[in-house]
Parts: sequence; structure tokens; C-alpha cells
Amino acid sequence: MISCDIFSLLQHDPLAPLSADGTTAAQLVFGKGMPAGGLFCPGTSPAGPCPAGSYCPEPLTSLTCPEGHFCPMQSMNPLACSWVSHCPAGSSLPQITWGTYIGIWTLALTLLLLWWSVMSWLQRRRVQRLQKCRQEVAARRLSGLQDKQAAGCELARYSALLFAITVRK
Repeated sequence: MISCDIFSLLQHDPLAPLSADGTTAAQLVFGKGMPAGGLFCPGTSPAGPCPAGSYCPEPLTSLTCPEGHFCPMQSMNPLACSWVSHCPAGSSLPQITWGTYIGIWTLALTLLLLWWSVMSWLQRRRVQRLQKCRQEVAARRLSGLQDKQAAGCELARYSALLFAITVRK
């Protein structure tokens, strides 16, 4: 039977394991500087791990985990919940809410829609430039003039074609 009195443990059996991980009384006091942290000893009962949903800053004190925090088994202090989770009082693990899932999906779909809109706008703009370029080249050819703009128009056409192929894939 393990006593909750850390000083009598150090005198009689300093190598007695106090927790599931095998931590001894000597390790708690000299190694970690915390006598029996995370252990709970109600009254004269043997030491055991602090229950999940509670934290035990001292062996004789077991406190319910406050709202906005969670406390796994053998906690010495409550751990804060992240902004995407919900932790009511007495939580042993953070809980992700449906609102978080909906928010993440909404954000992902919004970003996808924004990307699609920008790509569509760029494609329309390139097609308009290509049409304008073709009209100008056709007008110059009718008037008998040829210049470097015709080559530029072909380059624009090639660029628009490549863009259309990459967007469709």
C-alpha cells in the first residue's frame, strides 16, 4: 500500500513506484522537484493517478477541470483548449464541434470558388485580347500593311490556347 505522505515514503521506500509510468518518490522530489504531482490520495487511500477530467496540483487536492480547459489522467494543471474545440467543465479531451467542421468546409469551398472565378476571369480576358488582336491584324491585312503585330497576335493566341488547356486539366 502506497502512502500519500511523501516524507515517510522517502524514509522507508524511496524507490517504490508511485504512478503507472514507474516514477518513484525519490524521482518526484529530487528529479522533478514536485512531490507526488499528478497523483491523488483521498484521505488515507493509496496514491493513484489523478482521474481524467480533474487536475491534482497536490496529492490531497483533486479539482474539476474548468470550462475552456481539458485534463487528461494524472494532470497537475489544466490544459487550454484550442480555438477550434470546445471544452466544458470536467473535460478529459477537447471536443471539436460541428460548427468547426462547417467553418472549415465553408472556408475551403470559398477559396475554391475564388480560385475558379479568378481563372475564369483571366481566361475571358485573354480571349478578348486575342479577338481584338485578330481584328486589328485583319484590318491591317485588308489595307495591305503587314507588321510585327501579326506575329504578336499569334503569340497571344498560342498563350491563350496553352492557358485553356492547363485550366481544363
